[in-house]
Amino acid sequence: MWRVLEVCGFVIGNIYNESIEEIVSRYNPYNNEFMSAIMTGGASALIAFAERNRISIDYTNSECYSICNICHKVNNELSAYSRTK
Repeated sequence: MWRVLEVCGFVIGNIYNESIEEIVSRYNPYNNEFMSAIMTGGASALIAFAERNRISIDYTNSECYSICNICHKVNNELSAYSRTK
């Protein structure tokens, strides 16, 4: 069962810890460096930011049709990285 609230694949809160209203009221995409990159520079900025943070993604394959696919790939890499820590 999912417990987190996501925007573009980025977790912005946990519905078991606070209400959706609380999560949405404090949500600011510029507080997340990856989301801020998207907001200020689009897909190319997200890719550049990921690469600067040693997150390597293959965005050239046929699975990447839009920035959404790139975001999910970045998040998958972030999740894998955080599990190894």
